[in-house]
Amino acid sequence: ATIHTVCCVIRAHIVESQRRLPHAVVVPNVDLNLFIDGYNRPIPSVAEIQTFYQEFYHRSQMEFDAVILSLIYVERLIKETEGALMPTADTWASILFTCMVLASKVWDDLSMWNIDFSNVSTNCSLLQSFNVQRINQLERAILTCLKFGVVIPASEYAKYYYLLRSMMIRGGLLDLNVLSND
Repeated sequence: ATIHTVCCVIRAHIVESQRRLPHAVVVPNVDLNLFIDGYNRPIPSVAEIQTFYQEFYHRSQMEFDAVILSLIYVERLIKETEGALMPTADTWASILFTCMVLASKVWDDLSMWNIDFSNVSTNCSLLQSFNVQRINQLERAILTCLKFGVVIPASEYAKYYYLLRSMMIRGGLLDLNVLSND
């Protein structure tokens, strides 16, 4: 349910990016074209984003909390770059993949190396464009955009956790009766 809800938020950002007028915000030392996936595809459905996310999540054996961290990083990117770098139909996979890698490295006790993340993407059509060199470039670019600010205070994590949880309840993905018995 959490992955589904995070993917709904990501798709909302993609849809919003289509409505915004392009603006010429320059991010120093970052080539934003690096994030273009090159597939020239339409806006993905929530199911497509969710399949991509779940494939990476399961193959890399991410910790649950990294799911929420990845969304925090996506939204920080949008804010830090004043919308110059946000998920679009052409960039969402690269941005989401890299934010998931970063979240895994920050949160997981035993995170993988970039070569391992590249191996995770082998033999998977959804993740095929992520070789080690590209992962390194994307990670460096995102860290630069974030000004290396990857620490997530507990208060920020809690805000996202409870917001996502309330979205899941409103969407019928969580049963309040089950939650009250825990």
